[in-house]
Amino acid sequence: RHEDLAVFQRFQMLIEDHHAQHWTLSQYAEALDVTENRLNEICRRTAGKPSKRLVFDRQIQEARRLLIFTTASINEIGYRLGFNDPAYFSRFFTREAGMTPGRYRRHNRRG
Repeated sequence: RHEDLAVFQRFQMLIEDHHAQHWTLSQYAEALDVTENRLNEICRRTAGKPSKRLVFDRQIQEARRLLIFTTASINEIGYRLGFNDPAYFSRFFTREAGMTPGRYRRHNRRG
């Protein structure tokens, strides 16, 4: 449906604007004037992924970019991405990327 696609596109823009502030799914849903369940259904139908996965994917994408292309410490990157606890950022990254942030940086900064 056209309406669902419009909501999905607005959700993508909101993720881009607010991923570093760690908006909750309820904040995204409220900004879009839909329920969390409706947002999740739209995301599953449109992208084949739940809404939370789309938010996590964007956070990991930004973390990877910062690890490769900046000299910021891992703690600084975590804070920049809205993680108040460096250990939580490290666990989140390790779970999502399959390796620690330090290892990811070492493997991807050759040259």
